[in-house]
Amino acid sequence: MFASDHIYILSVGAGKLVLAEFLAKPGQVPVLENYALGELGITPETETDATAYISAEFAQMSEALGMRSGATVWVALSGQVVFPRFVKLPPVTKDKLQSMIQYEAEQNVPFPISELVWDYSLIGSGESGEQYAMIVAAKNENVSVVTDCVTQAGFEPRVVDVAPMALYNCALWNYPEAEGCTLVVDIGARSTNLVYVERGRFFSRTVPIAGNAITQEIAKTFQMSFKDAETLKREVAFVALGGNYAPAEDEQTDRVSKIVRTVVTRLHAEINRSTNFYRSQQGGNAPARVLLTGGSSVVPYMDTFFREKLQVDVQYFNPFQRIEVGSKVDKQKLGTDAFVLTEVVGLAVRQTKACEIMINLIPQSILRRQTFQKKLPALAAAVVGIAVILGIWGFNARLNTEQYRKQGEEAKAKLNALNASKQELMRENKALDAMKETAQQYQNLIAQRTRWIRILANLQESLLPAADLKTPTGRSLRNSIWLTSFDPVVENGQVVKLQVSGRAWNDDMNFVQSYIEEHLGVKATAIENLVERVKTEPLFSGVEPIEQETTDSDNQLRLFRFTIALKP
Repeated sequence: MFASDHIYILSVGAGKLVLAEFLAKPGQVPVLENYALGELGITPETETDATAYISAEFAQMSEALGMRSGATVWVALSGQVVFPRFVKLPPVTKDKLQSMIQYEAEQNVPFPISELVWDYSLIGSGESGEQYAMIVAAKNENVSVVTDCVTQAGFEPRVVDVAPMALYNCALWNYPEAEGCTLVVDIGARSTNLVYVERGRFFSRTVPIAGNAITQEIAKTFQMSFKDAETLKREVAFVALGGNYAPAEDEQTDRVSKIVRTVVTRLHAEINRSTNFYRSQQGGNAPARVLLTGGSSVVPYMDTFFREKLQVDVQYFNPFQRIEVGSKVDKQKLGTDAFVLTEVVGLAVRQTKACEIMINLIPQSILRRQTFQKKLPALAAAVVGIAVILGIWGFNARLNTEQYRKQGEEAKAKLNALNASKQELMRENKALDAMKETAQQYQNLIAQRTRWIRILANLQESLLPAADLKTPTGRSLRNSIWLTSFDPVVENGQVVKLQVSGRAWNDDMNFVQSYIEEHLGVKATAIENLVERVKTEPLFSGVEPIEQETTDSDNQLRLFRFTIALKP
């Protein structure tokens, strides 16, 4: 849990703020220490951005409760600004459950997931193989409107819940013995939250029929401002009972009561529609009882009207059946304000026990900041530790500095002596390299004297391997093939290639070709075989493809020519 058992809970409605202080220790009954109510003063005629109204009213309320800077605040948002979805998940392993819920959230919320803050809570045990989840999402700006007001006032928002879930948890806490389905009808200023409370199930719907709808109808009927119509409603309004009940003696009051009945009749139709959907789509039961709450639920005869229409037990929701009240709270005033404290009690219960639905729509930016703040003590300790280590290291470094300096001077002197020897050695190596270069030049000149002798010797060597091969004519291969000319190819004043021309007895060459194919397994002419042997001689860098291999007109001689590349 959190550092303090004292928490402040802020409920933000369309026209009213509720700020309550609770002493909520884990495993114990929450205690209401103090509370304050505030009117936003926003009407449909002048409705604008509510941020300034919330900030101003919250500042006065927090000051009235004596809140200290940095206090933890839990927030309950209106059901109008969220998108609740109750989904049934197929049997999947726990590692796949998160991705499945992510998919369901993206499919069921009518906005890009990047524009939302969302959370979910699993409902039921899932032992039957099916798991239910309550997914709740809200647009980032709708949540930030409230959390920014709390932060700017110097307090720390920790949990952002929503009204329907708080009502659900509050009903389960205060009516634990209730059997079947309980319908909580929370009639506010701008909307009405319908919450179906049943173990292992949840369904809620927010309908735009509430106190303001009554006020607007009165203003339209009597041609007055919204503010005057609101005053008239609070003074004389009640739900006309109809039938055999006598009308009000005052004509204005009678007309107002009939207007109220018309509006709540529309609300009754929405309740029937929601109940039918809950029973058909969610597999729930028809409500066995109705609990009325919310600022507009106290209109006289509201409970009587719904008792007659719904034909079930209708009571006013008492959120303090199992909640203790501190000594600073005015008990008599609490009796009239209890109908607007239901949601804050539902959040206080979360501090003391694990509720069936635990939603937190706190923005990621606040979570990251809070996570960083939690790490600050550890970071501070780490900084102190690093400072101590650096101090010890510095002290040790100062002790060793002098010794290092002396060793450095000795090493420098030795290095200077070695550098002098190095310079002398480099001069000797340079002289040796010059001598080697001169010697190489002489060797090249000497080699040039015998180069052509060695080239011809290499060509002669190419003929030797076949010297003992006798042909059908009785001649050896050496006597069957001879070279007739050598034509040098000159580039940049140097002979780089040698065109070699030769002749051979054609019959002998055919015999040699057959011999090579039979004994060496190589299909090549005798001249091609000769070229391959020339390639292996050390003075040649390669042989270009045979340029000519033909016979003379008498078919007696074979003429050939190929080019040898000479090594430098």
